[in-house]
Amino acid sequence: MNFLSCITGLALLASLASSAQFNEQMMPRKKSGFSWDKVYTGGDIGGGFTGSSFLLNISPLIGYEITPRYSAGLGLTYIYYSDKSSTPTYRTSIYGASLFNRFNVLEFVFLHAEYQWLNGEFDYFRPGRTWINNIWVGGGIKQGMGSSYAFLMVLWNLNETYYSYPRSPWIRGGISIGL
Repeated sequence: MNFLSCITGLALLASLASSAQFNEQMMPRKKSGFSWDKVYTGGDIGGGFTGSSFLLNISPLIGYEITPRYSAGLGLTYIYYSDKSSTPTYRTSIYGASLFNRFNVLEFVFLHAEYQWLNGEFDYFRPGRTWINNIWVGGGIKQGMGSSYAFLMVLWNLNETYYSYPRSPWIRGGISIGL
């Protein structure tokens, strides 16, 4: 009796496996590889001023949605800063690039990690350009429709030093537009 039950069970499993294999072969395969529908662009523009200083930040980005919840991309940064409280007026341009990762925890909440290289004059008393590396981690919220949305995030620099720019926490906002 046990032997007969075993044979019947094996025959049933074999027929289910062949049926599943047949159905899989009949279904069209999903197209894999690169898709422009998964590319998005955007970035943030920011600025600020006081009575004697002015700052402008322009940071475009391009990203790719690897899975529905995970994306990665590249960004560029340009920052102009001037301070009229010093004589002569201090002016500098900071530029750089970054690699970022985003993970959507919920439809409107995401985690963000970014490695950023910046080149600039970060110390008024020690002129000369230098490179700094920032490791930003944090999260944010987004609101939008389809593949386009506005975002607001708060980031902390895990590699913050005296010369790091900007300082933690860094509050960034911007837009992303699906292509």
